[in-house]
Amino acid sequence: MKTIKEKKECQRLRKSAKTRRVTQRKPSSGPVCRLCLREPGDPDKLGEFLQKDNLSVHYFCLILSSKLPQRGQSNRGFHGFLPEDIKKEAARASRKICFVCKKKGAAIKCQKDQCIRNFHLPCGQERGCLSQFFGEYKNMPTHQQSISSNVHIVTIEKSFLKKC
Repeated sequence: MKTIKEKKECQRLRKSAKTRRVTQRKPSSGPVCRLCLREPGDPDKLGEFLQKDNLSVHYFCLILSSKLPQRGQSNRGFHGFLPEDIKKEAARASRKICFVCKKKGAAIKCQKDQCIRNFHLPCGQERGCLSQFFGEYKNMPTHQQSISSNVHIVTIEKSFLKKC
């Protein structure tokens, strides 16, 4: 029978083994979005690539990030998203693993009750997620009822939450 110390050591080893499987992105030669860690890309899919004071972000990453408040006026920071808040959100996201690519830095969390999935905006799009904005930021990548099984939706509603 294992002692408590041995059990804790086994748990620690299992946890560290899981951590080792998570891969980091390779450094890019150019600027990358602080929230999804990707290069500028298609503005129709990721929004305008905004750069100011050594900080770069996709506009859609800003509005869809789970814990990023818009505390400034629209002429401050990035459309009202303040640099210090963006850096704080990037630090939070750096501890989250994307359920699609299994890499760190997933700033978007599923808003479905009791779902713990996090993802990068581009990963969600590659997986078929559709993001919509109606005033309140809620994301649900794979929870759907009345939509075909090969389409995933991120629905953002102000007055009510559509099931995805």
